[in-house]
Amino acid sequence: MVIYIWVNERLFTNVQQPIRPGVVGIRKMTEKQGRGAQTREGILVEAERLFYAEGFDRTSMRDIATACGCSQGNIYNHFHSKEEVLYVVCLNEMQRLISMLEPLENDDNTSPVEQLRAFIERHVEHTLAPPKGELLHFDIELRHLSPPHQAEIIKLRDAYDRILRKIIRRGVDAGLFGKVDEKLANYAIASIIVRARFWYSLQGELSLTELSNGILKFLLNGLKPGVKNRQQVKMA
Repeated sequence: MVIYIWVNERLFTNVQQPIRPGVVGIRKMTEKQGRGAQTREGILVEAERLFYAEGFDRTSMRDIATACGCSQGNIYNHFHSKEEVLYVVCLNEMQRLISMLEPLENDDNTSPVEQLRAFIERHVEHTLAPPKGELLHFDIELRHLSPPHQAEIIKLRDAYDRILRKIIRRGVDAGLFGKVDEKLANYAIASIIVRARFWYSLQGELSLTELSNGILKFLLNGLKPGVKNRQQVKMA
């Protein structure tokens, strides 16, 4: 592009200036970026569904591309490998869950019973609420990740364990829960919630709230202190 500049009443030409996109060009760039983000999200949604339904080993990049209605090359524009797709699926899932639970970690104002209720409700919602909640969790498919990616997911899983154990510890210290093995209680609670996806149906008799309350009641009967040091734990 040639522009003209007046300097000391002399005309200089052939001064080159970078061409900037006009309004239409900017709009097209924005639309392209938007489509790219949508494509990436669509790939993750379909990959998660296929990994859950077919398993990681039996799902190919071609299967994911077919489900997304795009070419394999398009998928490789966003991800280097199928392993990276799985990593991002697991990472997104765990980050969403931890963001829901983090406010409970250092809550010293709410009763540990109510903290445990909130923890269960949020994890149940994350796992089972429509549309079908999160399909992958904890160690499921973790073995397929590279060591660096495994380490990142395990770090988030450890954050989940840390939050839950703090709630249990506060309940024990307050005399609301009996003295229990925190690690064992942590794994038991997580397993009860995660395993619910294999039998729970949104069209069944229990609502998500009723399911959460049922799990809480069951756990409190196991966590409440013994006869010699028992306090009445009120259920709302």
